[in-house]
Amino acid sequence: MLSNINRILIPGGYLAAAVWATPDKVPIFALAINTVRHETHAPAPPPGTPGLFSLSDENQLKNSLVKVGFKEVHAEHLNTVVEFDSAEDYTLFQQSIAAPVIAMLANETKSRQEEIWSAVTEAARKYSDDSGHVKLSNETICVVGRK
Repeated sequence: MLSNINRILIPGGYLAAAVWATPDKVPIFALAINTVRHETHAPAPPPGTPGLFSLSDENQLKNSLVKVGFKEVHAEHLNTVVEFDSAEDYTLFQQSIAAPVIAMLANETKSRQEEIWSAVTEAARKYSDDSGHVKLSNETICVVGRK
């Protein structure tokens, strides 16, 4: 895919991308995934499995760009804080967007799913401030390369 991007860029054109850092630095997604994995005793996916964090190794990402011909490859880490009004709102957000989490819950009974979602809410509560707002600080890797 990167080679195709490099191929279609005009000479001197740039590729810029933002990807998530490692799961331990991206609680907006890792918190729910890890809680559900723990509750369902699901194994971690094997290394190299496509997903939210498959480009989280900065050196590998930069080397991949260089390998297909990009030059002046540079990466920066940026922090993104996402806030929810409550731990319950965090869980509702996850229920509406988190396909990997929903897939892990597919074989659970309705009552067990509710218990697991409650566990997700409780895990999110650990990030609450005094007003009950949940603030999650997440790291992104922004990478740029020139053709």
